[in-house]
Amino acid sequence: MEGPIVAKSSAGGQTNEWTAWTTPEDAAATTTLLRAPAAIAALFFLGGAVAAQVAWFNWTLEGAVFAILRCLAVALVCLPFLLPSRRYRSGQPAMRIWLIAAAVLASLRTVYLCVSLFPLPFVSWLIGSTLQVALLSTLWLAVYVLRPPREPNT
Repeated sequence: MEGPIVAKSSAGGQTNEWTAWTTPEDAAATTTLLRAPAAIAALFFLGGAVAAQVAWFNWTLEGAVFAILRCLAVALVCLPFLLPSRRYRSGQPAMRIWLIAAAVLASLRTVYLCVSLFPLPFVSWLIGSTLQVALLSTLWLAVYVLRPPREPNT
């Protein structure tokens, strides 16, 4: 079990202290809980992209190549959200960079989709855009939860 984390702050001459105990198991459970929505969103998005490519496949060689490349591109963006949290521990900056890059690409896709939905009636556009932003927020939550820990000020 780790020792206490003590933080001190003074405001107006008063010192407020608080102590919180945390264990590695608690930290891992919190990380898993906060990453789960992103994993679910990424899994369904990847499944939907593969299903769409199968449904739209036109049985030509060019169509097959395009479908495979599109599915691989979607998998490249979704995969870091599906990997276990232990892959993103300290000492593995490439994995963290991959996760951040995937979230940035998903953000660009969301902006593109929100702009392309603009011709819809306002209520439909608002519902679609809100849903896209909510799904995107789960990905950024997964990025945020894996930030490097800060040392407490003592």
